[in-house]
Amino acid sequence: AAGRAGRGDIPGDVVIQTYQPDNYSIETAAAQDYDSFYKKESAYRRLMSYPPFSHLLSVQISSTDMAQADGRAAQLRELLDGIKSSEAGLLKLSVLGPNPAAIGKLRDVYRRVIYARHRDYDKLIFIKDEIERFLLSDSRYPAAHTGFDFDPMDF
Repeated sequence: AAGRAGRGDIPGDVVIQTYQPDNYSIETAAAQDYDSFYKKESAYRRLMSYPPFSHLLSVQISSTDMAQADGRAAQLRELLDGIKSSEAGLLKLSVLGPNPAAIGKLRDVYRRVIYARHRDYDKLIFIKDEIERFLLSDSRYPAAHTGFDFDPMDF
């Protein structure tokens, strides 16, 4: 935003509204200190095993019927827990959720999300494929829709 403020030689102002003005991302953005932001963000991502130091699979469940969304989300979490405990190569799989999505209801559609994290991208592809196979064979929640996003930007 700061790079677009002002015109030519005329300076501009940027206003950032936040509940965390002391957060390093706000402080480094205000100072336009990209190197410090990169170093701090990289250290945090490495510590938490977030991309690019690990990979995430976002499993998104949506339905106009909250019971359908919640039921499918619980069912997929159970499936992921079963995969995690049965596959030797997935012992380091971390599963978060299901939880309401960042916007839990949008245009009368309930949205749930489950995140699976693993260092090996191919393991997450395997998990997505297993979920898709399961969905093709299960008809308990016909009004629930499932989508996938690898290394989502909005985690």
